[in-house]
Amino acid sequence: MSHFPPWLQKPLRLPYHPRAYFGVFLSANLLLAYSPLGLSLKCFVGMAGILAPLALAFLTAPPSKGEIPGSGGPAAWPSWVWALALSLAAGLRLFWIPTLTAWPMWDDASWSYYSIGQAHDWHWRLFYSSESDPPLFFWTQALFYKLVPPSLASLWLFPALLSVLALAAGAWALRRWFPSSLSSYGILILAFGFWPLFVGSFSQMMVLFLAWEWLCLGLLGLGWGSKDARRRLWAAFGLGISLGLGFYIWIMALPVILVVAGVFLWDLRRSQPARGSFLPAFGLPLLVLALPIFLGILRNILAGHVRNYLLFSGAPSPGQALVSLSYPTALLWGCLDKSYFNFGPLWGGYLNPVFGAAFLLGAVEVYRLRRKVYFYGLAGLLALGLLPGIVSTTVEVMRILPLLPLVLALTAFGWNCWVVSLPLNWRGWGLVLSAVLAIGLDLYHLGGPYHQWAVPGAQSRDSKSPERYRAFQVLEQVQAREGPGLVLTEFVPDIFDQSLLVTSYPFNAARNPALDPQKTRWAAVLAAHCFEPYFQKHFPDVRSYPLYADLPALEGRLALFLFPLDDSDRPAVEKWLEAHRRIEGLFGLMPYHVPRADAAPAIRLMESSRDSFGGDSFLQCSYWDKLSDLQARDPRFTGGAFQSLEKGIGLCRSDPSLRWEEEYFWERLGKVFHDHGAGDPAAVDALRQSLGPDGDTPAFYKKLALCETNLGNYQDALWAVGQCRRLAPSDPSLGKMAEWLQARAQAEETKEKGNP
Repeated sequence: MSHFPPWLQKPLRLPYHPRAYFGVFLSANLLLAYSPLGLSLKCFVGMAGILAPLALAFLTAPPSKGEIPGSGGPAAWPSWVWALALSLAAGLRLFWIPTLTAWPMWDDASWSYYSIGQAHDWHWRLFYSSESDPPLFFWTQALFYKLVPPSLASLWLFPALLSVLALAAGAWALRRWFPSSLSSYGILILAFGFWPLFVGSFSQMMVLFLAWEWLCLGLLGLGWGSKDARRRLWAAFGLGISLGLGFYIWIMALPVILVVAGVFLWDLRRSQPARGSFLPAFGLPLLVLALPIFLGILRNILAGHVRNYLLFSGAPSPGQALVSLSYPTALLWGCLDKSYFNFGPLWGGYLNPVFGAAFLLGAVEVYRLRRKVYFYGLAGLLALGLLPGIVSTTVEVMRILPLLPLVLALTAFGWNCWVVSLPLNWRGWGLVLSAVLAIGLDLYHLGGPYHQWAVPGAQSRDSKSPERYRAFQVLEQVQAREGPGLVLTEFVPDIFDQSLLVTSYPFNAARNPALDPQKTRWAAVLAAHCFEPYFQKHFPDVRSYPLYADLPALEGRLALFLFPLDDSDRPAVEKWLEAHRRIEGLFGLMPYHVPRADAAPAIRLMESSRDSFGGDSFLQCSYWDKLSDLQARDPRFTGGAFQSLEKGIGLCRSDPSLRWEEEYFWERLGKVFHDHGAGDPAAVDALRQSLGPDGDTPAFYKKLALCETNLGNYQDALWAVGQCRRLAPSDPSLGKMAEWLQARAQAEETKEKGNP
């Protein structure tokens, strides 16, 4: 016999009011996403406004028998409304989003670099770049570039078309899986929501992946429980092909392939059809397509780029919790780690507070269904989708992009349930007002914070090159007046950013085979500004455009040197053009973003091109600069880096017009000494010798102060910090550093006086 009173022996069933839950979730999301509250207050808001209501949902009464949550919504929308909405959504993708992004990121440019090469010389490579990216995006973009030549406009048109394709595939998939009223909410979010529009603003594999994922879900829904054997057979065959193609798009397709294939096989077993025909129709194309590429993907996971960014590749960093938690918080409130651009939302979360409240309400409504398997199944899928991000050592929020269909479906379900909970005569107004508010917030997110970041400047310097953007603005005006020219982009210290190559391609006779270099009337060289005395000496009509004004020192302070071509200049420039062509493929050999850099292929290309760089001091300087940069990346070639830099210094001493470049070589030599453990004295010696009118940068003096401090030369370090404070007076850390060094210097002086 129980000792508890009767009211405690019965399960507690609290009343359920969807509007109350939605209001609490909306208020909490607004505070967490947009308010300037501190971390402790936001934790309190999260517990009181998110976790507590979700816990109370477990105690609410389930729906009454026969009640279907979300039923009784607005009637089907007229066809003209859908036509207008989808046309507007396509227009946003084709015309508005490309203008917001302004300039390609490093990744956008590098992917176009490989696609341009593929369009020129077609080959069936399965992996591209040092990151071993699968090939389907490169193949499709290369085919597109054969029809629409590469340019800044076509670079954005391609993902815009894929985004329209994703919209169509998503609308079709939603109609296959959900009733008309519920799918209408999902299509509205897909058409105008921040996340779907945001994905289409990058010329990368994510937008192709999104179209593919919706296609797979639509094909799965096409055959789901169907009694039509012919229809189910074709759906199984199409699904097998689609899942097989996923291996060729992105590594993040693997979880989707596993889940969709598992659901298909479960449905096959559940419905007991004639498996003898359906299973081969699904499995054979999937197996045939997966076999050629699967081992390469497995190597990437176990020992390549993917493994390099997983927790088990090494000891987690002290900030790992911040990194892992940024993935779930990015959905509703934004990333916790905002130290760099990580493909995450820039103002709040991927879901604005209205859609975020609908998402949480949708989760509550699913839990209240009598069949808890739906709730636990969806919770498991949500955890599986977040897992790749949680076990990553860096924040790159597109790693949870596979969750978009699930998040969108739950949001649509919760939104529909909230509208249905309103009084009958308020439902239409509630739908319209909530849609206007939610879509307005998302469009402001894109046109405001995202666009402000997307235009290159100091705010986006970790992802876009302001220097190249400014160079393009100059070049675009020149080519409009004088036609195509020669744009030499590869003579910079680091060629990681290929954005100027892609955007200047339509008028760059140095890279575009459709243009004749002999017919050009001008040339432009992107180079370190240290070469300004050289260009002024050898090209009297040169115009120099400093590209680093109002920017921190990013890439050695680049400049654009523009000069007309006449008969006297053309032989020298043709020599530069030959050297430029010899190293066109250097970017494809660079060991970027890999655990153990192998610079040997790139070094071999440079060494085999040495003859093309002879006879001109600018070319020779560029050669030793680039070769030393490659050698310094690979510990096996560190000794060669010292020799290359010393040869560059000797070359500069023989030509007075390269005196600024000599100081740059000395600074680089000091950095190599410091980074590769050759000793702080050598680093200090190299840094001191590089002092001059062009060595005045805060970063330079900080390096010198660090090396002097390591040697115990506190007075010299204090002098270097003083120079740094002169150049960067607003840096608050320098004052504390100067106080500490002053105290150490006085302590050393007192010690010396006490011990003569």
